[in-house]
Amino acid sequence: MCKILIVDDEYANRLLLKEILKYSNHKLLEASNGEEALRIAESQRPDCILMDIQMPIMDGIEATLEIRKRCNTKIFGLTANTHFIDKDGIFDEILSKPINIKKLHKIIEDVYKS
Repeated sequence: MCKILIVDDEYANRLLLKEILKYSNHKLLEASNGEEALRIAESQRPDCILMDIQMPIMDGIEATLEIRKRCNTKIFGLTANTHFIDKDGIFDEILSKPINIKKLHKIIEDVYKS
């Protein structure tokens, strides 16, 4: 079982990801912004984070950089911006919205196996 932190400022997007993953028997945590994600990552130590890139308060890039300083976890960027290129390798992988369900299950399966 993986502990997965879902981070997105849009409630509907968090709900959709929880619905997609609800039968996977993983523990699902959620945050609505980067600051909240940082606090939860430090206290709960998730195995992976599904991080929206564009959010108010603290965006996904800034949150990911801070989390990487404090925690060793896989972080997957989520974006509807199909032109986003992770030039600096901030995220372990980028998933475009709408989410490819098979790809999402595959990356989580890979985290679980590692």
